[in-house]
Amino acid sequence: MPPLPLADLPGIGDEPRQRLAQAGLRTTADLLHAQRQRPSLAADLGLTPREFGKLLALARLAEIPGVGPRYCGVLLHIGISTPQNLAQSRPEQLQASILRLHRQLGLSREQCPGGDTLRQWVAAARRYR
Repeated sequence: MPPLPLADLPGIGDEPRQRLAQAGLRTTADLLHAQRQRPSLAADLGLTPREFGKLLALARLAEIPGVGPRYCGVLLHIGISTPQNLAQSRPEQLQASILRLHRQLGLSREQCPGGDTLRQWVAAARRYR
């Protein structure tokens, strides 16, 4: 899957987006590579450890085929914060958690990914680097 634009990730404010762009970080791959090379990246970007952790989690989850920027925030919201968490999940439990979230947000059941899709996500997460 090609790197995704950081601007597509949900829940990132305009100011952090601008700081990322100014630092030359435009894609999920840019961010994940820079994070491995520069332990001080969060401080350099003026992000709190919590904000930076959320950003990294969204970037990693979004890179999983099928999840992308559309569902990475949903997974994070239900407690799936890493590809490894997703790889160890049971699709039935994921679906129940996502349905519960959709009900809380007033979204329709049709907007919830189905069992086959969730099984594909889990399988893709198992292959994630």
